Amino acid sequence: MPKGSVPFYSFNAGIVSRYALARTDMTKLRLAGEIQTNLLPQILGPAIFRPGTAFEAGSTLGDAVARIVAFIFNTATKAKLEFTALKMRVVVDGAVVTRPSVIAQTVNGSFTVDVASWVDADEAGAVSAWVAGGYLGLTGTGSNYAIRTQQVTVTAPYFNIEHALRIVVQRGPVYLKVGSTSGGGEYISQSFLGTGEHSLAFTPTGDFHISISATSPVLRLVSAITVESAVPVELPTPWDGADMLV
Repeated sequence: MPKGSVPFYSFNAGIVSRYALARTDMTKLRLAGEIQTNLLPQILGPAIFRPGTAFEAGSTLGDAVARIVAFIFNTATKAKLEFTALKMRVVVDGAVVTRPSVIAQTVNGSFTVDVASWVDADEAGAVSAWVAGGYLGLTGTGSNYAIRTQQVTVTAPYFNIEHALRIVVQRGPVYLKVGSTSGGGEYISQSFLGTGEHSLAFTPTGDFHISISATSPVLRLVSAITVESAVPVELPTPWDGADMLV
């Protein structure tokens, strides 16, 4: 008859009185301790030393309650996401991500009363137009795109310095490209943007061209397209302060 060697997990006993430490005849107490400091218990019983910590930055809203979530894109691209009430920031190498100071800016990027300064590049049958409420409306045909473009001027000494666009999509999805040529995607290839706020960075070597589009026959709405100022990057979230404690 075959035999099997089956492992049995022995759960740690945690902290016990020093008077019980001599009772090694009791199997469970062999894994107990009088002092256990900076140990993190794992599900199956063992414990590991708590990793070292250091102050990196105060949270937003006057050091409000925050939740930190690790973000790992690959072995070289890692960050910490700091969530506070209705906001999120990104911390990389101990510093909150902050946009550089630049002077380039879109013209009529909030579409307050019209879409002037945004060039109509609609394909056959598609329509891009201003929509009451302060929106750029994009209605494609299902195969052809409704497109608006704008060239943004970059002057010395701001060449080869990171710029970032803040795109607010009221009703998505839409598509965004940023290039060194009209309609090009040399800086940001065509990107799918759903409903919400987006912050996309790139480094231009000169003037850059923004192309915003949609192919759906359902009306899509864009609230704003602006160049971000030199402040810590914050994005809105749906989670309030109480959610940080869950």
